[in-house]
Amino acid sequence: MKLLKTDRFSRIAIRVSTTRETVARILGDLSRREIVVREKDCLFVTDVDQLAEIIEE
Repeated sequence: MKLLKTDRFSRIAIRVSTTRETVARILGDLSRREIVVREKDCLFVTDVDQLAEIIEE
């Protein structure tokens, strides 16, 4: 599932009242856990179930 262009981190941060750095850090963590994969200027969710599990915590 294609998620977003990485240049939209600032827009996400504004919507959730945080900083671009926080968004980048969280997405970096999700990438290390192989829940999302970065390719060029896009992010792809590779494990929707695991992401949903994290959201529910």
